[in-house]
Amino acid sequence: MPENVILREFEYRPNRIALLVLFALACGGEGLFCYFAIYADRGVNVNGLQLTRHQFRVSMGALAVISSVGLIALALSLKLSFIRIGRIAFTEKSIIVPKLGRLGIPSGEIEISCDEIVSVSRQPFMGQAEVLRIEFDHGTVFLPSNMLPSREAFEASSVLLQAAFCDRAITSAALSESLISTTDQAQAVNHEVHTPNKL
Repeated sequence: MPENVILREFEYRPNRIALLVLFALACGGEGLFCYFAIYADRGVNVNGLQLTRHQFRVSMGALAVISSVGLIALALSLKLSFIRIGRIAFTEKSIIVPKLGRLGIPSGEIEISCDEIVSVSRQPFMGQAEVLRIEFDHGTVFLPSNMLPSREAFEASSVLLQAAFCDRAITSAALSESLISTTDQAQAVNHEVHTPNKL
């Protein structure tokens, strides 16, 4: 089999629904900051700190300006999530991972030879999410589970990355194991959904 043939491939992009929710919340916060910066008619007491009406308006105006930067960054991330879709791909002798831009959006690709991989580990991330940490000769790559299309894709990627590190190649055994891992996860979810509650 030619070494550059893609054996498995997974889409890599931000969760668009989560970005939309975050963007909506940020818009709401920005609206409140702007409202109070313009229409506040009295001072406030914040944890014992007394602010006059003018001080409160200035504070809200400053927060509106600062949060607008984050709002613009979120809007750009949301737009790019529909335009730039990265991937995690595995060939027999290398892995292909996204090269991330400043906003965490894929802006290119990095191909890492299996021989260059120094270590592969799984680490906790946010909530129930995990991250795959790949150290190689020229740097470190982090692949969060919430950037992959499903938990099954994350588990399969973990199996293949461990093979790339331990065996210095994506073996047929590892490929089969990754497929089994994906199938087992899907069956577990299906069983959980369709098993009736016992009274």
